[in-house]
Amino acid sequence: YASYAKSMVSQNAIVASKTSADADFQVEFVRSLQSQASELEGVNVDEEMANLVTYQNAYSASARVVTTINEMFDTLLGIGA
Repeated sequence: YASYAKSMVSQNAIVASKTSADADFQVEFVRSLQSQASELEGVNVDEEMANLVTYQNAYSASARVVTTINEMFDTLLGIGA
């Protein structure tokens, strides 16, 4: 019985050690995923400011195009009159 008990205790120790290592891995894995998620959720102010400048320039260019077209129509209407 002593040999059987020794074998059972040894087997339980191995299973407990493996389970503990698996739990540690899972904890670190969750921390890693949380870290990656927080990096994705963060706002990069420099990137957003660069996008804002791009949109502002595109809006300004579009406004100039509309103004030019408006002046062309005014000119064409003045020729016909």
